[in-house]
Amino acid sequence: MKITIVSYNISKSLYLQQAVEKYLNSKNDRIVFLQEVPKNFSIGSGSPNIFVPQISGTPNGTVVMFSKNITKFFTKAEYRKGFLVVRTKYGTFANVHMPNMYMRNSPDEIDRAKIEYAQIVKKVKSLRNLKIVGGDFNLNVFDSCMGSAGECMWTAKRSVKEKPRDYDIFINPFWSVMYLKKNETPVGTTEDTHHTSVVSKVVYDQFLIKPDMVNDIYSYGIIDRLGRTSIKQLSGWARLAKKNSPINGVYYDFDGSYHFPVYITLKF
Repeated sequence: MKITIVSYNISKSLYLQQAVEKYLNSKNDRIVFLQEVPKNFSIGSGSPNIFVPQISGTPNGTVVMFSKNITKFFTKAEYRKGFLVVRTKYGTFANVHMPNMYMRNSPDEIDRAKIEYAQIVKKVKSLRNLKIVGGDFNLNVFDSCMGSAGECMWTAKRSVKEKPRDYDIFINPFWSVMYLKKNETPVGTTEDTHHTSVVSKVVYDQFLIKPDMVNDIYSYGIIDRLGRTSIKQLSGWARLAKKNSPINGVYYDFDGSYHFPVYITLKF
């Protein structure tokens, strides 16, 4: 069977949560990872085709939802510090919302954020039978912490060809999302607010998979609409107001999120 996993940082927007519910309620064979959910998150009774499992532990702003038709796929879920563990019949998945190491007020705060980031990575990678990690990594695909075995240790490579002898790595298919042809508009899942670069868009929202699942990838990418409505429309990107922090010199008034959702479809 083919299952599509969607990941979306909805920035505590109830409006976007409802849009995601509407989308999932009309689909089969879907799993949705959410980050930054509204406080006291719950699904309304008008979503009969959505299964939200009970999650043990202290809520951390992440949630997982399933299409009702694949409820048997799931076994249990538990909160950990900085991520959500989702156990399934096909292995362990992790929904992460990693700390931002750049948007800090001092070098000491940056150092503390880096330590926290590395600790979370270590805990995620130690999960038994881990297969997939998805969510908001707060790092671009080519940032050193994503690709290296250094201080942050995701060790997410572009392809199986780059696989070292140490099998403790991930494959990151979202490298190819960044590849651009001449004169193409840069793509990304959010705006780059802390780097000065010609390419202002970055892919902070990604899926990492274990090498033994590479041949099971059917498709992946960035989602630009939920149903018939564009993500930009849902998030109010068209409206301008001088009350939020500027992005590249422009002030945006958002009803929703700075992020675009991403997806990966796999054969199980």
